[in-house]
Amino acid sequence: MIYKYIIKYILSSVFLISIDLIWLLLIIRSKMDFWLIVLMREEVVVWSAFFAWLLIPLGIVLLIDRNSKSIKESAIYGAIYGFCLYGVYEFTNYAIIKSWSLSMLFLDIIWGTLLCSITAVFLRYVSKKWLG
Repeated sequence: MIYKYIIKYILSSVFLISIDLIWLLLIIRSKMDFWLIVLMREEVVVWSAFFAWLLIPLGIVLLIDRNSKSIKESAIYGAIYGFCLYGVYEFTNYAIIKSWSLSMLFLDIIWGTLLCSITAVFLRYVSKKWLG
């Protein structure tokens, strides 16, 4: 039983990190550089980013996948989870960081909502197909 959760966690982590890296490095990076240039470190603290990436799929496996009974429910619950998770982060940053823009706030919340939803759907599909 526990091995299924470990496999689900590994699969959802690889899926989520891969998609998010494409988003961050190829799509949104230039906008983030522009918005946050005064706040950004010269070097990314990789272990911290990696830890954040490991927490998101943990929530998807333990909260979404365990409680969803269909792909549709996985999509809906994943979207709610992503909206709440990214919403807390974005609205907090907007409240305390002067250069945090509304467009960045909304763009990242939409991205997080979509990312968590498609990761939950991916996990549900793979779980049904290969893990029974």
